[in-house]
Amino acid sequence: PEAQRSLTARKAIPGLEADPRFWAAGISLVAHLRSPLTPAVHMNTRMFWTSGGWWFGGGSDLNPMIEDPEDTAF
Repeated sequence: PEAQRSLTARKAIPGLEADPRFWAAGISLVAHLRSPLTPAVHMNTRMFWTSGGWWFGGGSDLNPMIEDPEDTAF
């Protein structure tokens, strides 16, 4: 179908052209703690499986709640 051709042309995902079935999942975590001295945390992961392969990715970061001039000076 047209949608399948469009997706494979844009992303070149291995195995999707021969078999359009896939499985995808993701998890996202965000924590904003009560203490203003504790940084907020964000983390996410994602996984994508096709008959021709798989892909895993994600990332994380910490966001300070109160600026410390020593941390932000260049």
